[in-house]
Amino acid sequence: MNKALLLGLLVFGWCVRARATEVGSPDSGSPARAPDAVAGVNALVAPTTPALISAALTTKADGSQFRATIVPFRLADVAYVEVLTEAKLSFLTDTSTGLTRSSLGFSYNPFALRGKRGIAIVNRLNGSPLQDVDCRALPAPAPHDGCGRQQARKYCELAIKFAELGPKMAKAAETLATTRTAEQKALDALSTSEAVSGRQLVELEKQRKLRSDAEVALAEIDKALKTVQDDQEAIKKSDACLHERFAAEWHAINTTAIPMVTVTGYVESYPFGTTPDPKDTTSMTQADLEGWGGWGVEPSLSFHLSERVGLDLYGTLKHTRASGAPHTELAWYKGCGGTVSWLFHGFLKDEQLADSADYRKEGFLPGLVVGVSGQFIHCDGKEQCAKSRTQQWSVTPFFDIRVKPQLQLRFSAPLIRYESVNKDGNDIAPTFTLAAQVGSP
Repeated sequence: MNKALLLGLLVFGWCVRARATEVGSPDSGSPARAPDAVAGVNALVAPTTPALISAALTTKADGSQFRATIVPFRLADVAYVEVLTEAKLSFLTDTSTGLTRSSLGFSYNPFALRGKRGIAIVNRLNGSPLQDVDCRALPAPAPHDGCGRQQARKYCELAIKFAELGPKMAKAAETLATTRTAEQKALDALSTSEAVSGRQLVELEKQRKLRSDAEVALAEIDKALKTVQDDQEAIKKSDACLHERFAAEWHAINTTAIPMVTVTGYVESYPFGTTPDPKDTTSMTQADLEGWGGWGVEPSLSFHLSERVGLDLYGTLKHTRASGAPHTELAWYKGCGGTVSWLFHGFLKDEQLADSADYRKEGFLPGLVVGVSGQFIHCDGKEQCAKSRTQQWSVTPFFDIRVKPQLQLRFSAPLIRYESVNKDGNDIAPTFTLAAQVGSP
């Protein structure tokens, strides 16, 4: 079902792309797009670290926008290389303008489970693998020992017990064999004697003592078997211990002041072809559409102040055109922005997180999220700016419903204040985003 949902979004995205080409065709013209919203607000609602493929569909008053992202190095189990393994390829298309954007981004990701920080946290919480345990150097029990240390301590306790039981079991087995032989001899002597002597009674008592020793031997063997059974029971319970371990790891990894640092570069294009020249009032002359849309670069910082609070800061520099219409020119844009979000209501209690497969695998917290983002962008192109807006400020409150990694919803309403060549004004552009993703194999 999860893959079916993502596949449905991808198919819809291709339909969106087809519609985008139609909008940018000579028959329909090439409308000018609005300036971009704050980074991340209308992209992926809550992308998680292990996501392999992500997709998001955003609807707005003037059309729809589809975005798909893939992390190629997660297609196979390859060695993790900081920054390189986090490379992302993205594809975006917008029906309102016919815009297509292709992006390549690189990130230092402190939230990666396979990164240096993630591995250090795992080792700190859980210790070394059992085969590398030095029982003499094992630290004393601590209140927050992870699953690995708990298992290592159990492993050492069992090793000590078996070491102690070894000689006892050998002696008990030898005693048992001796008892059986001596007991048989004593019984044979009693059965052949005409009268029972005191010496024979002493020998009989001796054999009874040997039998008692044999019973002790059997008890020791039974104790050893019980130890094996307890160990087997511990193995059965190891899943619960591992679940607690994974939950503890994600909590530690996703709570830090160290930001994820990302640099994304992209190129844009519009449909190619010809359309009636807008400068020719007779519409007799054809003019070429401007297919090259320009380029841009966007650095960003993403903080997880806690598992439930996120902070994103970004800057943008781009040299793009407002539309693919004939005679449009590239314009320079510079801007910055930020987003704060808070998961104020979780669908799971803290003690239930270890039982959640989504949390154990991806660190995903289902729940309700509120947030706000802000943006400022400046354009030097005057009439060549998007909608002729030379400066724009926006504040975007949003509300997320995070059901599963494969199903997330966002409602947002950008509140915009702008200055343009002809006039200043305000605007509002409510949007709805549906996001889905598939984790790494």
